Amino acid sequence: GKMLRASLNDTRDIVTVSEDLQITKEYLRIQLIRYGDRLRVEYDVDERIMDCRIPAMTLQPLVENALYHGLNYCTTGDTITIRAYTENNCLMIDVHDNGQGMDIETLTKLQSSLMEEASFTELGHRNKQSIGLKNIHSRIELYYGKGYGLTVTSIHGEWTNIQIRLPILK
Repeated sequence: GKMLRASLNDTRDIVTVSEDLQITKEYLRIQLIRYGDRLRVEYDVDERIMDCRIPAMTLQPLVENALYHGLNYCTTGDTITIRAYTENNCLMIDVHDNGQGMDIETLTKLQSSLMEEASFTELGHRNKQSIGLKNIHSRIELYYGKGYGLTVTSIHGEWTNIQIRLPILK
């Protein structure tokens, strides 16, 4: 209920890390009921960044992506780790899973797609590529400029890490 209310009632484009993390935790509460002890979630969040501002609904889709694609609905891995910290005057957020990882071809395609301009075949339709990660990356770049956004790293059969790089804004 809280998650639905937040997505329907909150029209803000920018929220605090604390608020975005709370929505993500609500989503994960549902998934933890669904998957029980087959899913573990670990948090390593620097309390000093909780009031930093980020685009709304940044974390939850990345966590959802990790659960469905990385952990393959908890049949391949069992842990999602959310880490938030500062580094080189930037806010860094990692969403890491210990799932199936990506083969080099898939990883290369995904990394390349993050570098491309968003494209649609016609209004309301998209090409056959997934746009979830690209959408988040594009929103970050539009808000903050080039040099900010997502970086994806992965080792096939072991893990995937999606890193978000943002300016520190309070």
